[in-house]
Amino acid sequence: MVVKIFDSAHTGMRRSQFLLVFFKDFPYEAKDFESTNFEESPENPELRDLFTDLGSLSLLMIKNKEENDEIKTLKVFFKDKIPFQPCNKTKFEDLDKRRFSAVFFPIETGAKPEWGMCVRSDAGDTFFFDSKDCEWKSGWSGDGDSYKLAEALANKLLESELPEREEYIFKAAKNWIVTGDVDENGKVKNVGLGNKLDLPTKRKFIVPDANYAGISIGALGKTIRFADTVEAAWNHVTDQGTKNIPEAEFPPEIDELHVLVGGNIKAQVASIIFSNPKKVFLWYSESVEDSRKHIEYVVKRYMKEFEKPEIEIEMNLLSSKSMAEAERTLKGHFDGVRQNETVIFNVTSGNRIMSYAVQTIARAYRNVELIYRDIDEPKDYGKYFFTRLIYNEFPPYSGKMWGKIGKKINVDFLCGTAPRNDTPEDFAETFYNKLIKKEANDE
Repeated sequence: MVVKIFDSAHTGMRRSQFLLVFFKDFPYEAKDFESTNFEESPENPELRDLFTDLGSLSLLMIKNKEENDEIKTLKVFFKDKIPFQPCNKTKFEDLDKRRFSAVFFPIETGAKPEWGMCVRSDAGDTFFFDSKDCEWKSGWSGDGDSYKLAEALANKLLESELPEREEYIFKAAKNWIVTGDVDENGKVKNVGLGNKLDLPTKRKFIVPDANYAGISIGALGKTIRFADTVEAAWNHVTDQGTKNIPEAEFPPEIDELHVLVGGNIKAQVASIIFSNPKKVFLWYSESVEDSRKHIEYVVKRYMKEFEKPEIEIEMNLLSSKSMAEAERTLKGHFDGVRQNETVIFNVTSGNRIMSYAVQTIARAYRNVELIYRDIDEPKDYGKYFFTRLIYNEFPPYSGKMWGKIGKKINVDFLCGTAPRNDTPEDFAETFYNKLIKKEANDE
């Protein structure tokens, strides 16, 4: 609550304490100011200017729709004051006619991490606050250009014409701290991270995509998100939806293809024979144990009959009842996968617990991409399409990935309804005979 900071009983704090308490929950809503009285400025001269600056900033950041009589009364106290000196000469009452955004960024000090904040108005004012020096600056004077992503986001938030703009401005300051250099095209470039990620904060980090390799795997998927453009960072802050990626064919070579096994094996088989995996991992639950054997039979017979390189297939039991257990099992495998290996995970089948566990892995291990076959995917006699999800960021990237359908494949069968599985001992052979056209000898 703001009252805990600005109440006269608490203005005996040290400056570092004052800053820590204020910015921990900044920005504030109108309800946080109930019973707040700004009439008594701190006796401590070290806090007096901060009292004006932070009181002004907190009121300037109140959403327009929340401004009530109590807030208007509080603003009268600051009417003629000039906050954010020495970089500002404008009175509060004039600043209050503008809309403000604020975005935090971490500072590498060499000893312990500190933070900076970019405050921007829709009139073009830009103020930087440096927690290390406790100073307001009209331009950032720290080492490097890692503040630029914060500045770009602060500006983009104000330029937005979306009706939720005020909510996005609030959430950006409340929930995020960002670092990254930005070029003239909006590309986010790598920065020196040092110990920035050690900054004690509940806010989530956005760091450059190019810095991924230097970050511990254990940190991924928790409080850190990656961005290669300002637009990507904007998507994180606003949850504005999935970023589209162009349609693409399966890579020429896949180090590992993982498949969740289910009752309808069509999309599972297709992902194996239409890609070129060095090794296939079938993840099955006890309820679909027959299906994994059928997949193995169909794939191995296909590879042999059409003189394709033999594929190594490994089968692993995966819990379909406990997400935590499923995650542990998958993590036990992916901890040993090199980051430069190409890994695709087909989540078309399996139940939701299994697929959610795979999503956790895809967020934590950057080189794991997900694919699934949509039940309503239109039939195509040349390409077999999967929806593609690159899930190491949120929102994820989404697009289409396809494999070439050769002349030997019966597309009408492959894209039709699931075949009956009444006779498990004959099912795999029957499936194969329906999948392959008898007259087909060529691609």
